[in-house]
Amino acid sequence: MLSHADPAINRARSHPVAPRAFSVLACALCSVGLAACGGGGQESNVGGTVSGLNAGASVTVRNNAEDTLTVTANGPFHFPIFVPGGNPYSVVILTQPAGQSCTVTNASGLLDGSADPVTVGVNCVST
Repeated sequence: MLSHADPAINRARSHPVAPRAFSVLACALCSVGLAACGGGGQESNVGGTVSGLNAGASVTVRNNAEDTLTVTANGPFHFPIFVPGGNPYSVVILTQPAGQSCTVTNASGLLDGSADPVTVGVNCVST
């Protein structure tokens, strides 16, 4: 039977690395878990679809006067900056493509905080 006087037990109890190593391991596992789920839902939540854009053309759109994105092809796009629920979004055309005019549908509103992203439409026509 081992007693408290046993040197092996006393070394394990007083070893300064064991608690520190456990704390580091726990923090690392939490960080990996958050990274795997996108940091707790902070992925892009405002985006849309461009249609009618001529081949080789580009349109620059902006959300909330700070999040600017140049789109070079028809199809989906997403603004990189997350907008928290309850906050407004407002998408405008910053730069029109040469020889075309683009408009935005569902251009502004309030994010409701759900997991569903806001989808705007950017529709381009030749002028």
